[in-house]
Amino acid sequence: MNLTITVPPTDEPGSGEEAKDWARITDSAEDAIVERLITRARAMVEGYTGRALLTQTVVQRWDYWPRYLEMLRWPVASVTSLQYIDTVGVTQTIGTLNYYTDLVSEPARLVPVPSYSWPSLQDGRPNAIILTYVAGATDAGSVAQGIKVVIQQLVREWLDDEGAQRQAAMPEHIRDALWPYRIP
Repeated sequence: MNLTITVPPTDEPGSGEEAKDWARITDSAEDAIVERLITRARAMVEGYTGRALLTQTVVQRWDYWPRYLEMLRWPVASVTSLQYIDTVGVTQTIGTLNYYTDLVSEPARLVPVPSYSWPSLQDGRPNAIILTYVAGATDAGSVAQGIKVVIQQLVREWLDDEGAQRQAAMPEHIRDALWPYRIP
């Protein structure tokens, strides 16, 4: 299974000014860098927690039908489409009457109705199931304050000369701070 964000958020959960305050930066020389680091920190937090912090369109793909389809970003606002590649290689759309949409559970999921069986897929076709959905809060004010603080902390660490070398890995203290927000 893989996940792609096809339409990223148009906003971030914290402002550049907030991040600059955390990092004790008083000039505007690094504003563009700070904004990019906020975006990177948000994406890293989303990947670790399984949460979509702000509205984004997500596409998930599977090679075969599981019992139900778990959506790896939460909260889910709506399901756009569920498609599959049939036995002859044609993309088909499954109607919404053929599955239940459980947007309450963490993670959200799609479950076939009892009278429906998932259709056959093209043999050996990777990524033959395509689920598109919209996830995330509609405004930055809905993002948990603890998550916002972690994003600002990451940006501050990355702005340090030493921290710039550690952007690839999430520090253990950051993982610990995000642990309560992880989707099981």
